[in-house]
Amino acid sequence: MSEFAERVAVVGLDHSCLALIGRIVSVRQQHKLKLPDAIIAATALETDAILLTDDAQLRKVSAIVSIGIH
Repeated sequence: MSEFAERVAVVGLDHSCLALIGRIVSVRQQHKLKLPDAIIAATALETDAILLTDDAQLRKVSAIVSIGIH
């Protein structure tokens, strides 16, 4: 678990993150996602992260590299 924790990056979300906020709005409108899912998707896109998810809505966002966890 400690190896995993060392590799995780915490991404803040505040008023100074204009690029991320813009991406959240864009992703939310384009994919008709709820705000929490749009935040997750936009953060993955902005940070070039691979998203581990079991959420079908998030996996539909084709620009995200996602890995399903079943």
